[in-house]
Amino acid sequence: MIISWNLRGLNKASKIREVSSRLFLLKPHIVVMLETRVKNNKAGNVRDKLKLKGKYLDNYVKHNNGRIWVYWDDNIVDIQEVKCTAQLIHCKVYDATGYFMQWLTAIYGFNYLEQCRDLWHDLEAINKTQQGP
Repeated sequence: MIISWNLRGLNKASKIREVSSRLFLLKPHIVVMLETRVKNNKAGNVRDKLKLKGKYLDNYVKHNNGRIWVYWDDNIVDIQEVKCTAQLIHCKVYDATGYFMQWLTAIYGFNYLEQCRDLWHDLEAINKTQQGP
């Protein structure tokens, strides 16, 4: 199961409890968290409070607010980053045995046209180079 969630306000304790509770019930294999608005120096603390066991990718190296987090349960799947920008994280998803399953692109685009063009160019480049689901 893959879940994508716009989590604006993940700095608040009540939001963390809500998200943690929902994810505990659903037990997703992959979670894409968008618009977290969590600063890099607080990300580890917030992730610990979410109580998710697994691994994360994020785009803090490309955007100060870490607009995109990708979490996965590493007992079920493995994810390898292929490309990371301020607006996307593109990954390969493998099952626990290392068999390629699918591509995953988590996107949180900017609001301004010129910046959106960068996103579209990145997506076109990804489309030209990948094959498979």
